[in-house]
Amino acid sequence: MKIKKYKSLKEALKDITEKDKEYVFIKHSLRAGGKIKTHYHKKANEFLIIDQGKFEVELEKEKKTFNLKGQAISIIFPKNKKHSLSTLTSIPYFVIRDKKDNSIYERKN
Repeated sequence: MKIKKYKSLKEALKDITEKDKEYVFIKHSLRAGGKIKTHYHKKANEFLIIDQGKFEVELEKEKKTFNLKGQAISIIFPKNKKHSLSTLTSIPYFVIRDKKDNSIYERKN
């Protein structure tokens, strides 16, 4: 799991995005106990950008828990890699994809 630290959300957004390139940019928020189910993207790399809250991220079989208080981070989810997000507190966050692509959710049998 590749994680990069920033002083602010503005710095993270500036670092991740290139001038004159088209991105999918999504502003989300989840309540405590929220979950984004396991999914992946065939064509796009996805970046989670967040600066507050307690949450758990899973990328493939690697899990990591974060407790942020003002320091922004980005977490990169490479295309074709399954990932999910679970919240332990309410969190606002941003998702950026480097191209338009659908989310493909893992099926449970």
